[in-house]
Amino acid sequence: MSRAECIVRSVLLPLAVYFVIGLLGTAAENAYSIPGELIEKAVTLLYCAGLILRDRQYFPEQKKKLPARFHLFVILAGLAGSVGFSCLSAAAGLSGGAASSIPAISSAVRGSECPAGWILAAVTLAAVSPAAEEFLFRGLVFNGIRRCIRFLPAAVLSSLIFAVFHGNIAQGFYGFAMGLAFAAVYEKSGSLAAPVEMHMAANAVSVAAMAVPGIAAVTGRVPALFAAAGLAGWFLSCAAAVRIGNHAGFSKSGTRESE
Repeated sequence: MSRAECIVRSVLLPLAVYFVIGLLGTAAENAYSIPGELIEKAVTLLYCAGLILRDRQYFPEQKKKLPARFHLFVILAGLAGSVGFSCLSAAAGLSGGAASSIPAISSAVRGSECPAGWILAAVTLAAVSPAAEEFLFRGLVFNGIRRCIRFLPAAVLSSLIFAVFHGNIAQGFYGFAMGLAFAAVYEKSGSLAAPVEMHMAANAVSVAAMAVPGIAAVTGRVPALFAAAGLAGWFLSCAAAVRIGNHAGFSKSGTRESE
């Protein structure tokens, strides 16, 4: 099998299933007036987890236990990246961005007069959705491509796919950059927990901005300053996490161990 065929086979099936699940989620939302996002991501998570649990190559042997500071830097990177890219989009005058990269919530739970709706939205957007997307785009898509080619082109290609799924230029740029960071911490740690933690932290910032309008108002006054600070924090936190992950190391069949 050629590398091109290997990549196509690694990408097509997970994304095709994800597309079908998305259609079912939209239909369920229309029929039952519940968040289609929650249904779509929950089913996606179960589907991806089932495939990953069935394949022993997804369970690397960790040479050293990752220290707590690794997870701290991963979470800080998610928080800083969300702020940085949101403010960068605002400073550039682009609509969308990190804060709006989360799909719309069902109108049935969006209103502030419905606390239970906000709780459901927070769980969906800050927990279920990022976990599902990381299991899909890093656990299946990136990992599948990574078995065919080296890390950098695999990370770039999977991040481009992740960016396209965000649907517009501002969110696509954010998705591409964060996708590279997600792939890097996954590669260095050998665990999906790292990109899931970073993604959850990033989405938590967006949920907080939706719930507390004052947050967006403050960052909106000097978006360039917040963008510079956020992106600097994102880059430094990612670099620290990758450095720590390098020392932990892991063995795994496939292309990683031989490079």
